[in-house]
Amino acid sequence: MGGGNNGAEAPITQAAPDAQPDAIAQSGPPKPEVSERTDDVPRIFISHRHADREIADILRCFFLEATAGRVKVFQSSFVGSAPEIGKILTEELGQELYHAELVFVVCTIADENWAYCMWECGVAFNPRKDDTRIVVLQCGQDVPAPLNDRVRVALNDETSIKVFVKQFLTDENFFPRLRRPITDFEQESQNVTAWAERLHKQLQAVVTYEPDDAWHAWPYLLLELPLSVVEEIRLAYDDSQEEAVHALLRQHCVVAANAENAPQLFGKARLSYGHPLNDLISSWQRKHREADSIWVKSLLDQLTSATCGDFPSPNWAALRHAQNQNFHAPMLLKVFRSPSKRCMQFDVYFPWFKVDEASGGPAVVLPA
Repeated sequence: MGGGNNGAEAPITQAAPDAQPDAIAQSGPPKPEVSERTDDVPRIFISHRHADREIADILRCFFLEATAGRVKVFQSSFVGSAPEIGKILTEELGQELYHAELVFVVCTIADENWAYCMWECGVAFNPRKDDTRIVVLQCGQDVPAPLNDRVRVALNDETSIKVFVKQFLTDENFFPRLRRPITDFEQESQNVTAWAERLHKQLQAVVTYEPDDAWHAWPYLLLELPLSVVEEIRLAYDDSQEEAVHALLRQHCVVAANAENAPQLFGKARLSYGHPLNDLISSWQRKHREADSIWVKSLLDQLTSATCGDFPSPNWAALRHAQNQNFHAPMLLKVFRSPSKRCMQFDVYFPWFKVDEASGGPAVVLPA
């Protein structure tokens, strides 16, 4: 149905509607948990947070208009297909998901509450059915972790939308149960291009992505300690074996994350996950052989206290920056215990401070 337009802009053409389908013949015992379909019209389920309703509205209209109504679309935030009042929501959604041939998951802000969308994906992943396709529609930089391994459509990228529209309208395998293209459009036709351009233009108005802007004022390390070592440290701590405790921390603590300005503090170009704390300490000491390492004891004492359930006591023990003359001090500010990750985690910051020449301690301004 594509073709040239002799230089004039051709209007978007809808696919010609099919003849009314016959009812599917019933076979086998009925499944009590879901009702049987009475048609073979492909079903689409749009999974989204209701805060992203505008995006879902545009997608629903595209699916219906570009296919000339050859599909049925369920969008819970749309009045025409919203769950019935008085019905059990999960049962209503379960019915729609069971019959859905395509499930489109609209992902905007990854760290928002995605509980319902993840539940919907879980229902769609029914191991008894292999004829449901889940498509992730990504609007931002990230998606919820369970969807990380899936190929995605970037709704803020024109090329990605063009590829998606072409496959949706012309690929014979895009609809798992239909086994043929949903329209009669040729892949490179003007109609496919026009629908892609229209969808991209409409989405541009509502799909906005502004990345988070966060930075660390001080060098920062997230240190990680396996729970398997915690009990050993506590026993040594109870026996006043300070050297043994410090040795265990140096051996088993690793860097789980860091600020971009942290590696240079120790003379490193970069740090990766799992970098040993002991190597950081040794690296700094090699560059400052004549300097006092009192900051090492201060850091290990704070980690010891936190590991054993006590409040850490920072003492402004000076750490000279490996690449300049600034002084920093290790400060343990937050402690996590994560049974699921089998570790404890420690937020350690290294604030910069000035040294008072007279006292040799940190220069502070006291109230009058």
